[in-house]
Amino acid sequence: MIYYYKLRQVDFDGHFTNSNIISARLKKKNDFLIYVVHESKNDKLEIVYDLPQAGELSVRLLNASGQVVRNLKGGYQAVGKCFSEIDDDWSQLKGIYFIECLYRENRKILKIIF
Repeated sequence: MIYYYKLRQVDFDGHFTNSNIISARLKKKNDFLIYVVHESKNDKLEIVYDLPQAGELSVRLLNASGQVVRNLKGGYQAVGKCFSEIDDDWSQLKGIYFIECLYRENRKILKIIF
């Protein structure tokens, strides 16, 4: 994705000048989007991800010490946006945990509170 921006410099007397419009590409070639939603009322964990290319995706739940508590998702995933719902008993988990997502050479860590 390409972002466009320009800077504005404002002087103490209120006069200002704008820079030329600059473009920036902020997404890496193999970067991916992932987010997790925990619905405590119906005890469901939703994982939504968008992969730029098909490939192996691993999603694990880690405790504060970095130990794997549960493997949430794993295996070959198709390109594009996907939604997974994990129905489990999350009531036994209390406190701060982390969701580790591995895709190609990228690793993302999301914090989740139960």
